[in-house]
Amino acid sequence: ERDRKQLLRDEEYLRMRNEDSLTNQYHIFFVRYLRNASDTELQQKVANGLAPIPEEWLKIQPEMVKDPALMELIKKFNER
Repeated sequence: ERDRKQLLRDEEYLRMRNEDSLTNQYHIFFVRYLRNASDTELQQKVANGLAPIPEEWLKIQPEMVKDPALMELIKKFNER
């Protein structure tokens, strides 16, 4: 029973770490987009949480090119 509980705690810990890692990665994209966006109207909407970061912009980011599966993983953070 003790081993089973420890295994559940370990799995929960790993899930939380993965979630934190994705949150941090999305934050990096968010800050990068705000810093580099050329469309100031859309940039303001993204900054205010009224619009998601454009997927076209996300797709060309080096992290996304290297790992396309990352797009699906951070999609929930980018929904508005």
